[in-house]
Amino acid sequence: PQHSSPNTCLWSRPLPNAISCGRVVFTLLAATGLEMGRFFQRYYDDDEAVYKCSGCRTHFAQYKDLLSTNFRGRTGNALLFNQVVNVTAGPLEQSVMTTGLHTIRCLYCVVCEERVGWKYEVAFEEDQKYKEGRFILEEGLLSTAGAGGGESEA
Repeated sequence: PQHSSPNTCLWSRPLPNAISCGRVVFTLLAATGLEMGRFFQRYYDDDEAVYKCSGCRTHFAQYKDLLSTNFRGRTGNALLFNQVVNVTAGPLEQSVMTTGLHTIRCLYCVVCEERVGWKYEVAFEEDQKYKEGRFILEEGLLSTAGAGGGESEA
């Protein structure tokens, strides 16, 4: 799915409302007949560095919430964030990673439903506890934009 502007939803109909709230724009998307009713999609201003879904350009995170670039995902390099938006989380699952056993939830883009990363729920090793409640986004599935520059792959 392609977005021609921030005011066009997945089904290529103009969005009825875009409410500016400080530096963030909340957009009400109506998914009548296609999904579960309505959901809110959060957009950040163009003057902020933003990580987006490379498939549909949905905003996920701001640069200021990036904690580390020293992670690996299933598609290559991955980024650790303190906060992300516009994702849904799957069920709890146990995952044995190079740093030990973790309980995670896979994260999916709310628009195109691409699997984009995971959330650490529980880290069983004491030195890995800092990851709990934090989010991994796979760099190969992201693009970046904002902070005065153009858009590029992450």
